[in-house]
Amino acid sequence: MHLRVPRPSPALVVGFVALFVALAGTGYAASNGGHSNKHGDAKQDKKLIKQVAGGLSVKHAKTANTAKSANSAKSANTAKSANTAKTANFATTAGFATNAGSASNATNATNATNATNATNANNANNANNANTVGGQPASAFEPANKIVTGGSEKFMSVGQTDVPIAKVGHFTFTASCTTVGGQPQAEFDVIADTTADLDGTGPAAAGTLTDIHQNSDALDGLNPGDFDQVGSASDSTEIAADGQEVDVFYNDGVNWPAVNGSAAHDCFAGVTGIQA
Repeated sequence: MHLRVPRPSPALVVGFVALFVALAGTGYAASNGGHSNKHGDAKQDKKLIKQVAGGLSVKHAKTANTAKSANSAKSANTAKSANTAKTANFATTAGFATNAGSASNATNATNATNATNATNANNANNANNANTVGGQPASAFEPANKIVTGGSEKFMSVGQTDVPIAKVGHFTFTASCTTVGGQPQAEFDVIADTTADLDGTGPAAAGTLTDIHQNSDALDGLNPGDFDQVGSASDSTEIAADGQEVDVFYNDGVNWPAVNGSAAHDCFAGVTGIQA
């Protein structure tokens, strides 16, 4: 029967080297009458330790900070590779890590905060790339550059014209506040940077300003100074010569009153929609 000699672990190797250095130093001191002279081969000993320990991996270690490889380590901060580690902060690669904060790659990590790539992570806060958002694929969301919005309602005073409301694709939406018969009149317009059919008026050359809607007390048969706003189902479709389509809902109005701490405004306008 042959007895199998187990392969020494990295820790055991490092321990033997350290013991060798200690015993060598002790023997040298004894041969010099117990004086604490420095060991003449100290630099060589340090070099030997670095040669033996430098390329070692640290598998299953409780702590393996700055290790080149720290498989299954409980803590492996700044490690280049920390597969299945419970904590692998700033690791270059942290496959299956429970926590991989700021990792460059954290495939299948439970938590991968600020990861550059966090494929299949349960939680990937602030990740540059994530396969799903809120459990939904990227195809379930519209890109921000296809959303038409002015951000908020635009309030205007008489004399303000061509106020930018929103821009998407080829189309820019603006509003103006003028007067008719001494009363405010709001106007909602669109212009394109290419040939386009604007609000169903037929194809027009680039730069043609098209009036989508006007609103005033006189147009709607109201008393001067009355609050007036276009109906809630006001929509417009714009189609560019290259096929780009934008569909919007807009509103405009006049004589916003000064009530409940709100300032009075002559005109107001807003828009929301999407590029098809």
